[in-house]
Amino acid sequence: MGISVQRISKRFNGFVAVDQVSFEVAKGELVALLGPSGCGKSTILRIISGLERPDSGNVFLNNSNVNRLTPQQRRVGFVFQHYALFKHMTVEKNIAFGLEIKKKRKPEIATRVAELLELIGLTGYRKHYPAQLSGGQRQRVALARALASEPKVLLLDEPFGALDVKVRENLTGWLRRLHDKLNTTSIFVTHDQREAMDLADRIVVVNQGRIEQTGIAPQVYEKPRNKFVAGFIGNANVLDGICTDGAVYLKRTPYKIENRSAPATGKNGIMIFVRPEDIDIQATNRGNNAFPAVITHINYRGSYRELDLKAQGLNIKAFEYKNRKSAFSWQQNQTVFIKFNNYKIFERPVFNYGSSQKDIALDVECGEGKHGQASNG
Repeated sequence: MGISVQRISKRFNGFVAVDQVSFEVAKGELVALLGPSGCGKSTILRIISGLERPDSGNVFLNNSNVNRLTPQQRRVGFVFQHYALFKHMTVEKNIAFGLEIKKKRKPEIATRVAELLELIGLTGYRKHYPAQLSGGQRQRVALARALASEPKVLLLDEPFGALDVKVRENLTGWLRRLHDKLNTTSIFVTHDQREAMDLADRIVVVNQGRIEQTGIAPQVYEKPRNKFVAGFIGNANVLDGICTDGAVYLKRTPYKIENRSAPATGKNGIMIFVRPEDIDIQATNRGNNAFPAVITHINYRGSYRELDLKAQGLNIKAFEYKNRKSAFSWQQNQTVFIKFNNYKIFERPVFNYGSSQKDIALDVECGEGKHGQASNG
């Protein structure tokens, strides 16, 4: 096992930043810690690196407990969001800095720096200073510096957060290829779901200092464990619903979403999560639980259009892609019929202040709606 985090917790002046977090990263695996700002993901990374000490719990690197070891003793490479390059040093000097501190021989340092410059594609920039580089180039130099000492583990804290979208996309693909080549055990922190899905072998979704779900990208996207994951990963319509008379309805409407063969649960009411791409738009009512809605606005998004719909006072968003037969044939103020092809249902939680009670996906009696079947995700 490359990294094993076991029930770590951390408080800052009474604020719980990390609360009983456990997860593992296999040797050579690239894992994303994904969550909103302030959720504790960077603190988790700093605890693994040794920059912070946990109040409780343990961190194992390659099966060894490293709680008492310094960051240097842990042989961990750390890449920060804002590069942290030495402005007065050239590219080659920045990369060589850690090796010089360790008093490596000059020929060994020169060979290692040359290897890393080639690896990051900046061989011709060795004499440049950070101010002479683009943001993407500076981040590649920061990564090379972290790799110079051949760390056992590579930790990246929002490595592309300060870059514009196009540069981030290019660097994401580059980092994935680099990781596959080096096979270094890595964790990177991000709040960008697309970045996590493009780059990581597995995703650990973090919220309020706790892990909400762990899995590969299709699992966390298509089978969210709770309403936070469903709402945070991708786009989703969140609609109130009720389970009554053997069927699921949109609340305060006569619109039935599905029939049920058994009495439905959800005593506190339910929430229906449906992604915009899972809504089928029809010109006429073909039955099968389709219901009327009015198109209030159409937004052009290039490869698809984003349709704002209103149904009995409910606002619903749908995506329609170019490869669909009816794509782009709709008009504003047109009445259409919509059907939820796939969706997830969660029981509405009872909010007990001070309680850690969470919402959960309901069982087969009021569960995931795909052809009437349910899944616990």
